[in-house]
Amino acid sequence: MANDVTKDTSLKSAMAIVSMVFLWGSLLRLLSKVEPDLSGLEVSDEFVAETVGSYRKLMEEMVRWMFRVGAESEWFVFARTILGFWILSRIGNLLDFHTFLFIGLVIGLTVPKLWEKNGDRLQKLSRNLKDRLNEAYDNSREKILKMKNKLQHGTEEKVK
Repeated sequence: MANDVTKDTSLKSAMAIVSMVFLWGSLLRLLSKVEPDLSGLEVSDEFVAETVGSYRKLMEEMVRWMFRVGAESEWFVFARTILGFWILSRIGNLLDFHTFLFIGLVIGLTVPKLWEKNGDRLQKLSRNLKDRLNEAYDNSREKILKMKNKLQHGTEEKVK
């Protein structure tokens, strides 16, 4: 919803800017005023060639990196990268850039200070949580193995 509002707002503002520039030029012609010199806004061919060259090098390096990660047995790194981009895109669909930037800034400024103040307590709590999770994992693994054994023995008896 917020993404649609942002797109709608940016579309309206772009249309307003184009309309104002058109009206400004029309009013200048109507009032017989001299139009401003816009020659300073021209882009030189050298600048365009440099920019295209740098973007081409950047894209080639990105393709090399993707090939290196994807083809040279670093599948887990590649999969984590793709998963990270997917999660980031899902978050980006829910938030606009400014909100995302604000949340990142607040977290980036608060978490280090909280860690500095309560680091020992947080480490103790994380060890406690890790122990509980390991215990829950062991319990669930035992239950799954028991169920698996029951199912295997039940099918063997039915086959005989």
